[in-house]
Amino acid sequence: MRTFIALHIPCSTELNNVFSDLRQNLKGAEVKYVESDNLHITLSFLGETNAKQISDLCLALQNIQLPKHSIDLQLQGVGSFKNESVPGNIWVGVKAEDSLQELFRGINDIVLLQGLVVDNRKFLPHLTLGRIKKILINNNIEELRAKYRQASFGKVQITEFTYYQSILTPQGPVYKPIQRFSL
Repeated sequence: MRTFIALHIPCSTELNNVFSDLRQNLKGAEVKYVESDNLHITLSFLGETNAKQISDLCLALQNIQLPKHSIDLQLQGVGSFKNESVPGNIWVGVKAEDSLQELFRGINDIVLLQGLVVDNRKFLPHLTLGRIKKILINNNIEELRAKYRQASFGKVQITEFTYYQSILTPQGPVYKPIQRFSL
């Protein structure tokens, strides 16, 4: 079963407006946009996991202790990964208090203790809006990034994280919660 651990992010009016603007104005691009119900910040992508690993991980994740019972996030700016001229995806940036980094480290420490693999890249919290499959060289993505570089999309208070199963379908992924964990 393909699994990951993430923070669910509700889709605000501001985020819906960005989705609409990108769909209307990103020229010459084939983009698979994230469904608004699937917006999340990935904390740990686990890939294929078996039933015992899932069960053991769920038990271990119940022991995460943070000094606060919520994490405040500020959604701000639009950018892209891969490279600037041919981006792989479009995202909204996330500014957060230190407790988000603590949660990320705590989860990945538990994942490692369970004998699973963690991604060693630096944690750059972001909210993926879409994955670009194809884009023309003369696109206007830089103009859209500049338009939203400093834009604020509101604050979100997080009180839980979720362990998800990711089911890939031709219509797009379906994220099914395995278990939710309160902070």
